Amino acid sequence: MRIKRYGFIRSGLLAVFLLTGFMSPLVYGAAKSDSDFRKYMRERCSDPDFVTPRDPSDPKQLDQAQRNFDLCGELFPGVTGAFVSDANIVIFSDVGGGTTGGNGVVNGVKGRTGQLSVGGGQSWGSVSGGAEDGGFGLLLTDLSGETERSETELTSGYDSDLSGYLAGLDYSFSNVLVFGLAVGSVEEEANLAEGGKLETDSGSKTIYGTWSVGGGFSVDLYLGNGDVDYESLRTTVFGFDSNTTVPVEGIITASYEGTQDLKGLSLNYDFSLGAWSFGAFVSLDSIKSELDAYEEEGQRAADPSEPTGFELSFPSQKTESETTSLGLRAGYGATFGWGVLIPTIKYISVKENENDAREIEATLASDFDPQPLTLATDAPDRSYSTSGFSLIAAFNNGSQIFLDYEQRSGHDFIDTSSATLGALIAF
Repeated sequence: MRIKRYGFIRSGLLAVFLLTGFMSPLVYGAAKSDSDFRKYMRERCSDPDFVTPRDPSDPKQLDQAQRNFDLCGELFPGVTGAFVSDANIVIFSDVGGGTTGGNGVVNGVKGRTGQLSVGGGQSWGSVSGGAEDGGFGLLLTDLSGETERSETELTSGYDSDLSGYLAGLDYSFSNVLVFGLAVGSVEEEANLAEGGKLETDSGSKTIYGTWSVGGGFSVDLYLGNGDVDYESLRTTVFGFDSNTTVPVEGIITASYEGTQDLKGLSLNYDFSLGAWSFGAFVSLDSIKSELDAYEEEGQRAADPSEPTGFELSFPSQKTESETTSLGLRAGYGATFGWGVLIPTIKYISVKENENDAREIEATLASDFDPQPLTLATDAPDRSYSTSGFSLIAAFNNGSQIFLDYEQRSGHDFIDTSSATLGALIAF
C-alpha cells in the first residue's frame, strides 16, 4: 500500500501558526514608571496652556478646561501625605516575539508545509511515500496556547490564553508540488499583573506551497495577511492619600484596529534510514504590523460620568519582526494495517533580526497643547529556541489525524506553549 506523499505536509502547516507571533496581536504591555508619569502630570499642570481652551467661545472646550483645572487641583493641592500612583499604561510592544496566538495562524501554515519533507520519500515496510497521483486535502484544526511575560523595568508582566481554528484547502500536483489556501481565526485574552487586560480577535488568510526539488530537498513558502481588533482595559490610581484628599481612581478603556502581513521561505533537506526519518531546515519569516491611531476613554470610580483625566491618545504605529531559524527533526514510522503512526521531535534555534526597541509618543487626550509622554519598549531577545513533538496517524486513503505541541525556551522574558489538534481529509 502507498501513502500519498502530499498528505504529510498538511499537518506540519500548523507549526508556523503557533510560535511565530502572527495574528497573535497581544503585542503590548509597556508601562511608564509611576515617578515618570507623576513628573509628566506635574509639568502639564504647571503649563497654563493645559487649562486654557484654544477657542474660549466653544462650550465643550470651556468644560474641558475646567476639568483640567480641577484635576490639577486634586493631584497637586499643596498638602502633605503619601503620594500613590499606578499608571498601568498599555502599549503596542512585543511584536513577533510575544504571545502564542498570533502565533496562531502562521504556525499552522508553516507546519503544514514542513510535514511534506518529513513524510516524503521514507519507506516503512510496505508503506511508502511519493504517490504519483494528486488530490485535494481539507485541513481542519483547533488551536490553543498560553504565554507568560515577565515584568521588566519598562513592561508589565501578563499571562494570556489563546484559542482559535485554522481551515485550509490545498491541491497536490502529484508528489512534487502543493499549493493551498488557509483561513484562520484567533481570540486571545491577556491579564496584566498590575490590573487590566487586553482582548484581541483576529482573522487571517494565507496562501502556501511546497515544491519537492528532488534528492531530499524541498522549498516551502507562504504569504498572508489579517485584521486584528483590540479591546484594552487598564486601572489607574493617582494623587495624594491624606486626611484632606484622596487619589483619583478609575478605569480606562480603548478599542482600536490593526493589520498584519506575513511571509516566509524555508529550505529543507530530509532523508530516511529504514523506518527512521531525519531532516534539517533553515527559514526566514517576516511579520509587519500596523496599528491605527486611537484615543482612550475612561471613567472615575467615584463618578462614572466623569473621565479620569489620564486618558491618552496614541499615534499610528508600524513594527516589523524578521526571524531566521535553523531546525532539526527526527521521526519514526510504525506501520499497521490501517496506515502509519509517526511520532516526531524537533528543535529550532531562532534569531530575531529586526524589532528594535522603540519610543512611542503618547499625549493626554484632554490636553489643549499636547506634549509627548515618551513610552519606551523593551529591546527584543535576539536569540531563543523552540522545541516540540508531533504525532501523526496517516491512513491508507491519505487522510490523517494529528497532534502537535511546541514550547519556547531560553527567552529573556517570554515563555509560550501551544497545542494543535486536527484532521486532514484527503479526496
